[in-house]
This record gives sequence, C-alpha cells and structure tokens, in this order.
Amino acid sequence: MTDTGKPEGSAQPDDSAPRSAPARLLRRPAVRVAIVAGLVGALLGAGLVAWRTDTLPWGGSKPCWDSLDDTTLTALVGEGRTVAEEQTLFQRGSSGRCRVTAYGVKHPDRISERLHVNVHWLDTQSGPAADGWHEEFLRSGMTPLGDGLPGMVSTSHAWLRLPQGCIGTGNLAVVDIDAARMDSDARQAAEQDALARAVVHTTNGVMRAYGCTERYALPEKLPGQAEWQRVDPDALCGIKDLALPADRRDEEVLDRTRSRVGGAEGPARVCGVGWLRRDDLRFTTVADPELAKIFHSEAPNGLPGIVGTRGRGSLTHARAEYEVSCQTGTVVFMAENRDLFGQKNLLRDLFPAYVAAEADRIGCGPLEITEMPGFGEKG
Repeated sequence: MTDTGKPEGSAQPDDSAPRSAPARLLRRPAVRVAIVAGLVGALLGAGLVAWRTDTLPWGGSKPCWDSLDDTTLTALVGEGRTVAEEQTLFQRGSSGRCRVTAYGVKHPDRISERLHVNVHWLDTQSGPAADGWHEEFLRSGMTPLGDGLPGMVSTSHAWLRLPQGCIGTGNLAVVDIDAARMDSDARQAAEQDALARAVVHTTNGVMRAYGCTERYALPEKLPGQAEWQRVDPDALCGIKDLALPADRRDEEVLDRTRSRVGGAEGPARVCGVGWLRRDDLRFTTVADPELAKIFHSEAPNGLPGIVGTRGRGSLTHARAEYEVSCQTGTVVFMAENRDLFGQKNLLRDLFPAYVAAEADRIGCGPLEITEMPGFGEKG
C-alpha cells in the first residue's frame, strides 16, 4: 500500500488534482467536435482516405461504398460471417480499397474467401511497366462483360472502366476485383456471373460516391469461360500463319504446351501460350482506345523502333508493342515473352504476322510491319 491508501500498480484518476489548461479544454464537447472536424478537414484537403471496418449484417448499409448486396456477396463468398474494411472515397483522383474477408460456417475462425476491390487510377504517362496492372487484369482467361461495358471478367478477376464523363477527359480509372479463392477448387460459371455483377454494382457505387450521374446496366449474358487447349504450332491463338518456326516444334515440348484465347469481342483480346496453363507467351490486342492510353509504343530515345506502313512500335527481348490509329481510335498490339522455350528472339519471329492478322480482324488493315530492330527491311 502507498501513503495514499491506494494499492500500488492500480492508479486511479484523482478528480481533485489540478488539471492543465489543455486538459480542461478537452473536457468541453464543443472543443472536441472542433478538433474532430479539423482532422477530417485536413484529410479532405490532403486528398487522403479514411478506413472503416464493419461486420455484416450491415443494417441497411452495404459494403464497398454501399454497393455489394447480400445476394451478390453470398454468391461470391458463401454463407458465414463476413468482415469488410473500406476506404472512404473523398474526391476524384483518390484511389480506394475495399477488402471483404469471409469466414466459413463449419470453421468460423478460419478464412474461407477474400475479395480485394480497388478503385484504380491508372498511369497514362509512364506505360504499363510502371504499374503492372495489365499483368493481372489482362489475362487469357478474361471474357468481355458484354452489352457495351468497357470491362472484362474471369472466374477470379474482374474490372470495369469508369466513364470519361465521370472522371474527366485525360484520366483513366477502373474498378477491379481480385476474388482469388483460399482453397484450390475451381470457380464455376455461376461464380463468374456473380463476379461480373459485383464489378458493375461496385462501379456504380463508386460513381455515386464521386457524385456522377452515369450508371452501368447489369450484363444480361456472359460468354462462356475461355478454355485451355493443346497448342496448334501452325495457328497460334487461332490465327492462321502465326506459326512457330521449324526449330521450335519439338513434339515432346508441344505435347505439354497449351493455349487459351479470351476477350475477342471486348476491350482486349488476350491469348496465352505456355506450360502448365500459364501465359508464358502472351499476345494482346487492346481495342478500347481509353485503355490503350496506358501503353506507350514509342521506342526509347536512341534505340531503333518497329516500323510499319502505319503506326509506331518498340521491341525488347521481353515485349513488343505497336500502336496504330484505327477507325475506332487508338489500338495497341502487344506480345510478351517470359522465355517460352528458352528463346529470346521469339517475338521478332512472330510479331509481324500477329499484327497483320489482328489488324485485319478488327477492320484496321491492311497493316504490315516492314522493319524490326535487328531485322532490316523485309522482302
């Protein structure tokens, strides 16, 4: 016991002790309100975001900017307890994140699913390498949302571009969802439909938060899932004349190589070729002129570029890009090689035929690549 008669280690507040001036001020409700208002104002002025965390049920408020209803969430993550954390969207240009964590019914303390939702303002100045967004959200498994929606969906990922009328000319923003499962079960078509609905609902919620009047309608019917098939060395990605050279046709290797094509009628057509169902070699045609802004096809200063009958391009061992103006606006053709077959010059062999065929498919041909770095003029 101490001299005051109070047990040691359990100090209690002494209301009779004199308080400092700041302490007396903080006891006044009006002062506390003013401090909170000032902090919120500072956040707003700095363009920062604040987090809120909730556990469902929401009592009238839906997670991810009041956009995901119980039906959509149940289709995506199943029954059970669901916790969501989201950032408040204060102004245009500020990124936002919403995380939904689901816990199973049988194991209420074990995470069963996670959704990662982002309001993603894409960099239109530095090119795709500065961000890497296209690596995750322009995959061969993506199919168009359809009905004129500028977005795509797979069984685990979805994205939808915000309209220019909402975000302003010159900007590019998307809402994207990563719904990778915690277990190894493959997602089914019904879950892909649910993910498509979720990205539309969330994008509409973001537009409401930004004060925009535009709204997207839900897609009526999605294309089927893109499937992996044994690679055809004479028609890669289903394109006639896009053929592997003779020294890259080892039958044992080709037996284990698969290809998949998705998104042909949407913002981007993506074909993946690789082992173990991976996009080791990826061909992409970005037909959405707004999305094409994140790609920069001009060769760096001092380095030779790709030359064609129209347009401009660049080439490295890992990536070839070519940009051309078509009737619908800017289109970008791209090929990326993650060392498929161990060949570093594979893009130089394949890219000219790919560009010519894809330009014809989208009504932007004829288009011919006439020079590639190290090629010289084609005969």
